[in-house]
Amino acid sequence: MLIMLDNVPCWQDELEISAKLLGGKGAYNGTLVHVKNKASGVLIAEGRHSLFSKRVSKI
Repeated sequence: MLIMLDNVPCWQDELEISAKLLGGKGAYNGTLVHVKNKASGVLIAEGRHSLFSKRVSKI
């Protein structure tokens, strides 16, 4: 997982976490996660995650 920190939140801040599936090809899927300050809307962190899964046999 790759995480880029843009801003450091205070311990009192309320955070909003949103995730989005970027897409997939074969056994690969990619996701994107944003962490924002709920009050100000400032982006705190962005993360990308790659998922590799084994295909289930159709037999």
